[in-house]
Amino acid sequence: LFDSSIEASPEMLQALAEANSFVKVRYVSEDLLKDAKHLQFLPHLADAVAELGGGKLIYDSVAEKLILRRDLQDLLRSRAEVSGPDIHTRVIWRSAPAGGFAETRGLAKVGMPELKTPPTDVDQRILVAAVLQEAIAKLWTLTAVPGSVDVVAFDDHFKVVLEPARDKSLLARILRIQTA
Repeated sequence: LFDSSIEASPEMLQALAEANSFVKVRYVSEDLLKDAKHLQFLPHLADAVAELGGGKLIYDSVAEKLILRRDLQDLLRSRAEVSGPDIHTRVIWRSAPAGGFAETRGLAKVGMPELKTPPTDVDQRILVAAVLQEAIAKLWTLTAVPGSVDVVAFDDHFKVVLEPARDKSLLARILRIQTA
């Protein structure tokens, strides 16, 4: 039913099996938005629609992730601010013959292209994911794509150089900054 990067617990699969219908909630704008108020509103709307329909599971089609409704409710009760990248994005790993690569999901919610790394060794997976998560946080509030972003992950400094890719994404080359 979903891409291989989507993690579904047995409870989530059971909720899908019991579902009688699906409702798609989305915010579409032809104009560049000045703020991210829609991202604050949409999780609450998804919860309200699930309440009305007796839904148990929410699928974020842009971030490509499933969340149990009770977990979404816990999140909404525990935090007033739910428009940040920690809620609306994620980094996924794709296996490839020579290791794999990381991709982001959710940056499109703020009008940014998704990031994709070049092929990377599997043993760098955790580090690459952490660097991309920090890059997402830097890009989240920008209105234009910069040539690079500087981030810190695991107490190390990195420059993420952003280049247009063949698809609509950005190639994210990660360079460690060494200090003498």
